[in-house]
Amino acid sequence: MQGIPTLYRSIRFRSRLEATWARFFDRLGWRWQYEPFDLPGWIPDFVIHGADDILVEVKPIGSFDEAVAEKIQAAAREYGWRGELLLVGTGPFDNDIMHDLGTWPCIGWSGTRSGGQWHFERAPFVLWRGSKSKVKNPHRRIGFCPLDTPGRDRITGCDGGRFDPAQHVDRKVWSAWAQAKNDSQWSAA
Repeated sequence: MQGIPTLYRSIRFRSRLEATWARFFDRLGWRWQYEPFDLPGWIPDFVIHGADDILVEVKPIGSFDEAVAEKIQAAAREYGWRGELLLVGTGPFDNDIMHDLGTWPCIGWSGTRSGGQWHFERAPFVLWRGSKSKVKNPHRRIGFCPLDTPGRDRITGCDGGRFDPAQHVDRKVWSAWAQAKNDSQWSAA
């Protein structure tokens, strides 16, 4: 299926879905760059400049795609990328595995490197509270943290303290996504 080229911030995105993600990142206050460089066999759709740089692949998927993950891992490995990878789909999704907290919106699947390989896991949105977060995140920006290896928000670098309850992040994430989708709906290039 061919993407619909879409113009946003004077950038011609290859698809409306990519432009929607760019708008979403802006609504969350994240710094990003579109198609930052070419890797062997892969052009990352974005690099998010958070606590560390994160390479992002956008695909029209609703569940984890092992073939896409393998492709971006191979390219990142050949290039010598030491940072994290992020695979996102048609939008954020609810993670229902955290039964004690109810559902928790996830950005996608974060690839963290361990022993030369990347391990992908769901990455819920987080908003840290506590004394350290007042210094690292004075504007209370939402970030994300892989589900199986929590400990540090990948956007703000916050750790320690605790997450805000899910409903606080939930409302902000879904509102930002709805606004980003609405803004992208009629803006094809």
